[in-house]
Parts: sequence; C-alpha cells; structure tokens
Amino acid sequence: MQTRIAFFMATLALIALLTAVRADADPATASSDGEQVKKTESQKGDAGDHIKWVAKCLQEIQKIKPGMTKGDLLKVFEEGGDLSSPTTQTFVHRECPLMQVDVTFEPRPGGDPGKVKIATISKPYLDWPIDD
Repeated sequence: MQTRIAFFMATLALIALLTAVRADADPATASSDGEQVKKTESQKGDAGDHIKWVAKCLQEIQKIKPGMTKGDLLKVFEEGGDLSSPTTQTFVHRECPLMQVDVTFEPRPGGDPGKVKIATISKPYLDWPIDD
C-alpha cells in the first residue's frame, strides 16, 4: 500500500514537473517541415489546465469517506481493477481510470447493493486499468 502511495505521489510530481517544463519551454517550436511556429496562448495554458484537472479529480476522490454508501462512491468511480471480493473491490475514477482506490465494504447480507456502507477507502494511486 505504501508503495502505491509513493508511486502515486511520484507520478503526480512528474506530471507537474513535465507540464511546468512544457509551459516554460521556448515559445518557438519546430514544425514537421522545419519552420518555426509560435505557441498560441491556449497551448501555454495547457500545463496549468492539466494541473487544475488533476487537482479537481483528487478533490472529488477525497470527498469519499468511510460510512458513505457504495452509491455515493459510484458517482465518482466505476467498478474496475483487479482486486475484487464480496467485501473488497478496486474502483477507477470516472474521468481518469489510471486513478484508483481500493474499498472495503461493511458486510451486509442481502439488501440494496447501492446502500452498502464503505468501511475503508485507500489513498488514491495510479495504475493501469484492467480490461475485462
């Protein structure tokens, strides 16, 4: 678990670094025919937009807490990943399936599966989604 958290934090730092480097790069870039082309203002703002989007996703993830229902969880995440049992499952973020969490549910015999309560939720981590 600590390895996943460290990997997630290192990946976020790398994304921030790469987008910052890209934003501070020389405003002229070579096109395929060797001509110099000026970056537009929207291209310069892309790095900041990426960081804002990642921050928005993390804020959504952090709103999910133990005691909330699986239905609440499914507003932000969808079922996915490789970890699955009757009480434990991996979920992927709806906007970015690389962002994942492992969730343990309180045991509950029968009833509405959307109303089952979250017992624990891991810190978010990055991993490749598993295609079924």
